Amino acid sequence: MEKRKYAERTVLWKVIPGFVIVLLIGCIVYLCAAVKSNTAARMDSMRYRILFDRECTGSEIVKAAEERDYDIIVLTGEQAEEAGEAIAPFVTENCLVVFENMTFNGVVSFDIQKYTSPWSNLNSITFKNCTFNGIIIGTCPASNVTFDGCEFTAYTNTASANNSNPIWWREDTEGSGANANPIKTFTFVNNKVVGTRPIKIERVGKTVSPVFTIMNNTFDISAQEGDTVTKNMAINIGMGENPNLPFTLIDEGNTISANTAALYTASLTGGSNWYKEMPGMKVLDGDGKEKVITALVWKTTTGETFELKSVN
Repeated sequence: MEKRKYAERTVLWKVIPGFVIVLLIGCIVYLCAAVKSNTAARMDSMRYRILFDRECTGSEIVKAAEERDYDIIVLTGEQAEEAGEAIAPFVTENCLVVFENMTFNGVVSFDIQKYTSPWSNLNSITFKNCTFNGIIIGTCPASNVTFDGCEFTAYTNTASANNSNPIWWREDTEGSGANANPIKTFTFVNNKVVGTRPIKIERVGKTVSPVFTIMNNTFDISAQEGDTVTKNMAINIGMGENPNLPFTLIDEGNTISANTAALYTASLTGGSNWYKEMPGMKVLDGDGKEKVITALVWKTTTGETFELKSVN
């Protein structure tokens, strides 16, 4: 297995200012009330209490959150950057985190607290219309992940060009019981990806069968100078060293450039990015009908292919 090397990385709270971050504490709620942009929304008459004030500094938002229990905290990108890691205590277990219209530069890791129980596992993390001038690495912090309308620009990892994957996440396999944090859904739609290595989501399916929705994306993945094996594919879903449970793949409307070797890839001989046919595997189109996808074997030198398909 390749050892991954990275330049100095940026953690969750050290991000470039953007438009808005939304921290939804607890379950998803349906909100029908308008919030005035210049005043903190403290709606005791509603079931859910909201804290939002564009005029406040990040530190003032943190102070207000410390003084009172809010269900929903909304911060602009500037507020999040100014508050820094002081935001972290409010990202508690089962939160929903949304980044919208933000730009991330360099090597980025979205880390969660694992030192004391309960761990701060996220229910979901969503990136909407964001730009990534870099790469995302580490352990996936949430059970449900969405990238929608994002752009991944060409980026070379200065510490190791071989590790220039736009996303290289692994499912959290450390936690068990209440601390378990498996990937349940991974939704990647309407995105544009330019790079030299595939998006890698690995070690999935330890305790649950995940659902991957990959739709309406464009990929331009070029080979790196000096490549002696094929690595310029678009997406790699890996089941880990000991595949347990099958996954569902919903694929529709994706396009690849002439530079891109294949839309999907995986290892057939083991490793974190191993693919193995398992009973219950489903490969579907956008209408839920079974389909067969021809994928390219990871690191092939002969153009070897295999089929991603439903397994009864």
